[in-house]
Amino acid sequence: QVNVSGAFTAGDSVSVVLTRPDATSTTISRAVTAAEVTSGVASFTLPSQAVQGAYSVRAGIVDAAGNAGANSAPAT
Repeated sequence: QVNVSGAFTAGDSVSVVLTRPDATSTTISRAVTAAEVTSGVASFTLPSQAVQGAYSVRAGIVDAAGNAGANSAPAT
């Protein structure tokens, strides 16, 4: 599971990018809910086939107007 914290509002798009050692990646995106805004954390449960082996993860948020925040630094 990946938790994304920060300043966001309901309807913003939050994405998690998984990058494998061979440089292929998988992006999982969805809208932030009002409950996540209240808690300050948006959570993702990653499919097991997406996380086999060594990989890095980074997250980003885009608001309803299309303004993108800076992506997080990759975590391994």
